Amino acid sequence: MAALKKLLAGYMVGVAVFVAFWFVFNPFFEAPGVWDVANYLMAAALVVALAFYARRSFKEAEEIGTGVSQRCLGVDVRLYLTVGLTILFLRNWFLEISGQGDESSVPTGMVWIVVNVLVPLVVGTAGLFLWRESARR
Repeated sequence: MAALKKLLAGYMVGVAVFVAFWFVFNPFFEAPGVWDVANYLMAAALVVALAFYARRSFKEAEEIGTGVSQRCLGVDVRLYLTVGLTILFLRNWFLEISGQGDESSVPTGMVWIVVNVLVPLVVGTAGLFLWRESARR
């Protein structure tokens, strides 16, 4: 199980680094189709992050009981941020796949900017937490 966790953690950190790098340096290169592939990688990484944070949230709630702790609140904030980011990502991605999403439109473009800035933070953080968790056990 620890090997699977490390593999998933490495994947998530790799996706985070790739998205951050490509988002920053994309204006200098003309490489069509890179974002199409990156969308699949980000979707999978967001699903893993959702599962990880949901599991941690349930685990923290079970340990705490009815009380609230700072650790429990932190995990819940990360979970809800990941849920919100996943909703934004999937909406824009499905609009793009269906041909309704015009990247030149201001709202769609702004959402992609928000998604491409937050994915490395959310997915990378989840990957690092997952790596540390796999190292402890």
